[in-house]
Amino acid sequence: MRFLLPLLLFLGASPAWAGLFGNDAPGRIPIPAQEFGARVEDRTGVVTDLERTSFDGEIYLYGTVGLAQVTVPFDTLRRVEFGPGADEDHVIAHVLTRAGQTQDIVIEADLPLYGRTPFGNYRIDIGQVRSLEPR
Repeated sequence: MRFLLPLLLFLGASPAWAGLFGNDAPGRIPIPAQEFGARVEDRTGVVTDLERTSFDGEIYLYGTVGLAQVTVPFDTLRRVEFGPGADEDHVIAHVLTRAGQTQDIVIEADLPLYGRTPFGNYRIDIGQVRSLEPR
């Protein structure tokens, strides 16, 4: 009888424990407000073509420039190259716009980039991306 309460508590907590050991496979991806495609190269050199590309479901890249928060609409991007930031939690996005302007933006490394590929859904943290070219 004295083992019954701990057993019930353990069994009741099992679903919560199962979530700790699950994977981050994107069963579903956000559907962005507008359809954009992109070619993404990850840090290992693997290049993937995406549709329904979004930054955490948004159709703009966002981060900081100095003390200001900025957003860059996806349709203004020509190319973005990502490099190391001041710490492991941030990356520097070297943004080139279609108008030829450049800007470095500090972005949180765990910002998810989503998309759809011919083989399934795609998710990668921006900290694992080398470059992105909208199509």
